[in-house]
Amino acid sequence: MTEDVRQRLVDACIEQIKKDVADGDVESLDELLKICKTKNLYAFLSDDRVEEFNKVEEEIKEFKKNWGQSHSEICANLGYDNDCSEILIDDYFWIEEDQMWYNKSASMFTDREQEIADMLRQYS
Repeated sequence: MTEDVRQRLVDACIEQIKKDVADGDVESLDELLKICKTKNLYAFLSDDRVEEFNKVEEEIKEFKKNWGQSHSEICANLGYDNDCSEILIDDYFWIEEDQMWYNKSASMFTDREQEIADMLRQYS
């Protein structure tokens, strides 16, 4: 593959991802971010954006620490045996990477925690 063809392919991918994101479909962007080294992407961000990105990452870690529950833990807390996935789907979402359940919403959530839960649901 020539350099020119490779660059045209990259440009086409970027345009498709932009279009998908504008349409609310972030699946291709998520897949790309999973394989890209996040630290390499920092070079394209201003210092303010890097600081903001780091803050959001910390907020997500804190949310996961405070609200995440393993499958057996959540089933036990709700008084069910270990086979309660169908019940959980209505009020919780699963993040495979963490092997944890998280509340879709909770009366104890701050506004920011609700934003994080919504964001994680969208991207998980």
